[in-house]
Amino acid sequence: MSRVVLAVAVASLFGVVAGGQAPAPQQPTFRSTTDLVSVDAIVRSGGDAVGGLTASDFVLLDNGVTQRIESVEATAVPVDLTLVVDVSGGDPVWWGTPRPGPEIAGRLTDIVRRAGTVLRADDRLRLLTIDTYATQVLPIQPVTTPVKVERVASDGLSSLQDALAAALLQAVEPDRRHLVVAFTKADDTISTIDAQTLGDLARRSDAVLHVVAGESLVGNTQCLLPTSAADPGDPRPRDPCTFPKKRFWRPVHSHDLDVLAEIAPLTGGAFHRDATGLEFRDFSGIINDVLTEFRHGYVLRYTPQNVKRDGWHEIKVSVPATPAFTIQARRGYAIEPPAPPRAVTRPASPPAVNSGAPPPATIESLLETYGRGDPAAVQTMVRETRDLSKLIRDVNDAGSLLPGQPRREAIFVLEVAMAALKREDAATRAEVDKLLAHYDTLVRQPLGADAFECTWHWAVVAGLEGVIRPAGVMPLLTRAQQRCPDDHRLVLAAAMLADQKWPLGTVRSPVPPSSGFAAHIADVTSRYETAMKFPETAAEARVRAAWFFYRVGKFDDARRLLDGVEDLSPDRQILYMALLVRGHVLRAQGQFDAAAGALRAALATWPTGQSARVALMTLLLHQGDRQQSASLAEAVQSAPDGPVDPWWLYWEGDDRVYPAIVAKLREMAQ
Repeated sequence: MSRVVLAVAVASLFGVVAGGQAPAPQQPTFRSTTDLVSVDAIVRSGGDAVGGLTASDFVLLDNGVTQRIESVEATAVPVDLTLVVDVSGGDPVWWGTPRPGPEIAGRLTDIVRRAGTVLRADDRLRLLTIDTYATQVLPIQPVTTPVKVERVASDGLSSLQDALAAALLQAVEPDRRHLVVAFTKADDTISTIDAQTLGDLARRSDAVLHVVAGESLVGNTQCLLPTSAADPGDPRPRDPCTFPKKRFWRPVHSHDLDVLAEIAPLTGGAFHRDATGLEFRDFSGIINDVLTEFRHGYVLRYTPQNVKRDGWHEIKVSVPATPAFTIQARRGYAIEPPAPPRAVTRPASPPAVNSGAPPPATIESLLETYGRGDPAAVQTMVRETRDLSKLIRDVNDAGSLLPGQPRREAIFVLEVAMAALKREDAATRAEVDKLLAHYDTLVRQPLGADAFECTWHWAVVAGLEGVIRPAGVMPLLTRAQQRCPDDHRLVLAAAMLADQKWPLGTVRSPVPPSSGFAAHIADVTSRYETAMKFPETAAEARVRAAWFFYRVGKFDDARRLLDGVEDLSPDRQILYMALLVRGHVLRAQGQFDAAAGALRAALATWPTGQSARVALMTLLLHQGDRQQSASLAEAVQSAPDGPVDPWWLYWEGDDRVYPAIVAKLREMAQ
């Protein structure tokens, strides 16, 4: 089989991008300043690959215009080979008697070693297995490195789509080619991504994928077809779909199989069905056949000439001297350049005064600004856009914005979304929710959430906390915690969001036990107690829980939580808030002198803390000390500028550290 790799050389901050598909409403686009297109294709005569061709043998049409092929490469390009082997188990009807662990490890070692014999010295290889977890058994490494698989988890459920996504997401270096060969039963029972998402990843991938489906695909297909469609001579049970369902099992639907059968051709590879059943030893022979055919492929490079640069480019490759040759390749690619500077028009009469209003933001202008490394300008452009819901809808419909750079794309979308949420309108919020939900799926790592994914989830939650929309962010937070269940930052965020939903507001309002709010109080309390178990969030969780207890009239519980907070965290903001809350609690209990001491300590910790100053002022007035109260009132009015009072940011939760989170994401995306 074959594929077209769209290697667009970028002379800008966006770097190298690759991918492509037929034009569609949400197709990926490729933005660059210098476009070098690389077409990866295989020429066949009958069923055999044809070698020995040169640039003069080919004719390449780009949108119907003949192009000059600048170079043809084939066997010289090093290959990265990723092997994906299904070792999941199940009912014997589907996969046979489960094999012992050492036997499976030995067969995997044999597969890798056999593959190494047909690779070259500059090629590399890695091994993934499909089981309950998609696991990287061997990282990418030179084939000259001796390998032995010692042990491997097997006989579990099948995370087929997660494993294939992990293989397709492997970054491809510009001077190498990536071939993925997967041996699977074609059944998926536990993956975190669905077949449609996998298909989307395949369209963006730079890899060529060959999927070899064993015996169970035939059985599963039969159970989905009328009985008459099955082979009468097949000795297997007539209803192989009735296998025992394990925990977390999910059914395999016919449309999932159809999509899976389409995924490999999307990359230029093939989906191989085998009705006889395949053993591990047969896989080694298939690897050799696929790799041999892959070696006979050609990489045609050209710079498009005499065609309109923007939009969809249809590619046709032929060998005119031998029309009988079959050439299979993707249909084309798309390029959408950054928007050019907009001319400012002025009416001739009367002369208009330039209002300084910025031009409407577009995806292209946002990407161009983002590429210059100016995220603050991106946020300003978004906030000043008149039809903001349309802009976010355009981002939703644009497909891949920065192909080949998924992390930078995720950060870009995050910053656009959070800037848009500063504007309060229902249409924009709906589009932002849709956008974040989409990238919530695409940012996932199939082998398990990594540090970048969990930090991205935290950034989304933190930004939405700042908008005070607990109901809107809860679904995203729930999915984030499923991906990163032990992330202390998300645990604390869940408690803060539950606290934001408190129906009686932010002021003290003691609640009698019979009020009907007991369940909510218990929920918030439990969430904060969970966050207290993590050293990183213990101090802030205690302060926030104390303020919650103060508001519902549990003063003793609030004081108990505040004791010792200063020993748990060196964060001045946390200490300031702890002292401020202590002052309010002590005053509510009638301990005015102790309350004044706590508030003075808060001011010493944060000298520009207006909340503490006002609290102390009102407390002193309550005690009858009008002189000191008046002095503080004057100080409140003439206080010098300084760091923002942390208390003003209390209800925005983690939004106070949102810039630091995004800065960390940018660092991780380097």
